[in-house]
Amino acid sequence: MMFKPQPQMQTDEPFEMTAMVDVVFILLTFFIISAQMFGNEHDIAIRYQTAVQSQGLADGDLPPAVIITLQNLDSHTIGIRMGQRDLRPGDYASITDTLSKINLPQLSVVVQAQGNVLIAEVSKALDAVLASPMKQVSLSKSPRPNKEITKHNE
Repeated sequence: MMFKPQPQMQTDEPFEMTAMVDVVFILLTFFIISAQMFGNEHDIAIRYQTAVQSQGLADGDLPPAVIITLQNLDSHTIGIRMGQRDLRPGDYASITDTLSKINLPQLSVVVQAQGNVLIAEVSKALDAVLASPMKQVSLSKSPRPNKEITKHNE
């Protein structure tokens, strides 16, 4: 079976670009609106990510200090709380990791002991803070427990 060649369609009308330009502008608008313009920063207490630029922060935007609380959970376990968040008991590396994610050296860190925490445990917490970018560190003994640190079963 042999096919006959189709005659080419001849039109005098120019090709319409209006619809194509509309689609391109809609796509461009979508990508501009959905793109992140700045790097991610982490909230100190609950670790959600926001798109805030650190150079534009005002004085009231940051807490006065990051407070790390150490407390005896039992005779062998030290509970660690950073801000409002409980870290895994005895996991001093998580202090360094969290402070490295915050990465604001101008912010001071207060290591606070509640109860009869051994000085060896306080030193481990201080070493963990000093291994992070945060360099303004101070010590405090809490006069009374604020809230019990919970024990994670991980």
